[in-house]
Amino acid sequence: MGPRASTSCDGPRVGPLRRALGIPYAWPGALAWAWRFAVAPSPRSRRFTGLPPVRPDPAAVRRGPTIAFLGDLMPTRDDLRYVVDPSLRDAIASADWIVANCEVPLAETSRVRGIRFQLSATTFARMLEAFGPRPERWVLSLANNHAEDQEARGLGETARRLARLGARVVGLRAGEANDDLVTAVGSDPRVGIVAWTAWRNRPSNAEYPRPWTAADLHGADWPALRRDLRIDRLVGFPHWDREFCHVPSPATRRAAGELARRGFGVLCGHHPHVVQGVEEIGRTLVLYSAGNAVSNDGCAWRRACRLGLVWLVDLGGDPERELAYQVIPFVFERREREARLRRLDAADVRERALFDAVFPTRGGVAPALVTPAGL
Repeated sequence: MGPRASTSCDGPRVGPLRRALGIPYAWPGALAWAWRFAVAPSPRSRRFTGLPPVRPDPAAVRRGPTIAFLGDLMPTRDDLRYVVDPSLRDAIASADWIVANCEVPLAETSRVRGIRFQLSATTFARMLEAFGPRPERWVLSLANNHAEDQEARGLGETARRLARLGARVVGLRAGEANDDLVTAVGSDPRVGIVAWTAWRNRPSNAEYPRPWTAADLHGADWPALRRDLRIDRLVGFPHWDREFCHVPSPATRRAAGELARRGFGVLCGHHPHVVQGVEEIGRTLVLYSAGNAVSNDGCAWRRACRLGLVWLVDLGGDPERELAYQVIPFVFERREREARLRRLDAADVRERALFDAVFPTRGGVAPALVTPAGL
């Protein structure tokens, strides 16, 4: 994928001490993490202004298949009942595929040890059921910094459990070949989904399986992959950028620009646990972070982490035309033993102000969102 220095925001090589502690960042970044977690830097920046939350097709009709992107799914408790707002369920169900990040290894039982996670596969299946669509329509990434919390064996077991549910798994490198780098879905257009991570908390001692990484993408022959798989639209789903920052870093924006030049038409990021804005690079749409869809205990109490997104993107029509999209904000709430996702409303003053800062509108208030069918 070109010169290594220009294409990615690869994480640093993890030394023995940071690996033992589960810290994928260089020490200055690790020290800054605590400050960002406590304060959450401002979403307003003179160096980045995102696009508005809705760009409907001028014809006001859907032109092709639609992907609903969600961010991180990272539940770590068995005792929660999941409730999803019916209007959110309808929006998600309107998409042909739902793409999300599974940021917790799946096993027989749930366990949290420090920042090592493990979740009962039964609990994860119950959570997916609350969203509405059947597992066969989910595309779930295992390319994230918690994928190896239970070593390579746990990563492989997570992939098998998701496959038994019926979901498609992306972001898992099974061996030396790159034939599992791109997952093709659909036929008109045929969409290729690629997932990778810039961060690994505890790189496994086993060479494979492991997550696809940003470094792996450097040598990929994208024209050949697209030709061999007959891909019309190339979609990237990276685990990148800095946690708790509402503005993408210059390194992440440079990586997005390089990926756009390599032929990616859509990029949807995750890992920051907070939302970041949309940018268009040429004809490539980039949502830098969809935030959390389901938070763990550590993030659930942070107001900035409670704002999440469903990003609906229409992939049909002429590749040279602008893609229609819709950002649907929601609030993740924890009340006793209930975890609820509900549409953002007028009573959510702080969350609304944050949303409007990240997705600016000329009127200062996000417009009434079009229905999914109006994309």
